[in-house]
Amino acid sequence: MYSLSKGLTMSSFQSQFLGRISYAEALGLMQEFKAKRQNNEIGDQILFLEHQAVVTMGRKPSEKDLYLKKEELLKKNIDFVKTDRGGKLTYHGPGQLVIYFVFDIQKRGYSIEEWVWNVEEGVRKFLSEKGVECERDEDNPGLWVRAAHEPPLQKICSVGFHVSKGVTTHGVALNLDCDLTPFGYFLPCGVEGRGITSVLKETGKKLFLEEAAKEIEGIYRGLFT
Repeated sequence: MYSLSKGLTMSSFQSQFLGRISYAEALGLMQEFKAKRQNNEIGDQILFLEHQAVVTMGRKPSEKDLYLKKEELLKKNIDFVKTDRGGKLTYHGPGQLVIYFVFDIQKRGYSIEEWVWNVEEGVRKFLSEKGVECERDEDNPGLWVRAAHEPPLQKICSVGFHVSKGVTTHGVALNLDCDLTPFGYFLPCGVEGRGITSVLKETGKKLFLEEAAKEIEGIYRGLFT
């Protein structure tokens, strides 16, 4: 664990790169930071990390979207965790950059819709610089790549938040060069007729997690000042 941002004031945000950690460890850290942020003990925080393989289920019940039993997932070394973010099922694993935000959006004057748009925008700009053009779907948060083949829309970045007393937890997951096979074990985000893609699949280029984190941190520095 180390800070990506040094000498920054609390009026902006602080960021850390945590490397690969378990979902439970990240969730505990978010809860700790959330309590401190609500008490104004710390400023806004961004956590950049990578998870061990896990399927998470958000607040919307979605057991019916699982194609494998939880025991079968465990046999494939994939954990299953229920969590308090918005949305349904998604996957996190090596090669995917996860970005968690503990931000007081109430103090910053954002509505939830404005907040999600800006978070997506940071990743969209990063992907555009890498030659991957994305689009939004107002009914399905996240970023999508329009493919020339079926299915026509491929998700490259998922989004899910929880807001308590104006402070956010959770965030986004960007597929850099992760194994996309586990996404076939369930219906991602409960959206039918669409696919999953990655930066590697779209460009043929491998992006290193830490370097991507630093670049995206810089973009957010311009968005959230």
